[in-house]
Amino acid sequence: MDALTAGEELSVGDLADPVGLPAGAPLSDALHLLDLGTAAVAVTGQDGRLVGWLGHREALQAVGTTAGRPWERAAPPTREDVANALTDSAA
Repeated sequence: MDALTAGEELSVGDLADPVGLPAGAPLSDALHLLDLGTAAVAVTGQDGRLVGWLGHREALQAVGTTAGRPWERAAPPTREDVANALTDSAA
């Protein structure tokens, strides 16, 4: 953030530090990243290009339900929900 305090113009790339996985990576890898606090995981194709984003919602949809309710009716996921999904998928 030194550039910001120095009055220099920043680009989005200066602030972004995307976390990504290849499309063939196990879901447990993405769940681990989400559990560490990553807001979303960039999903890349074989050529390294972005093919999509996987966030908490998509991860919980993939593992089925949260708190015994279909995801579509559940409250937004908490860190505990993601940690539980990570534990369940690793088992």
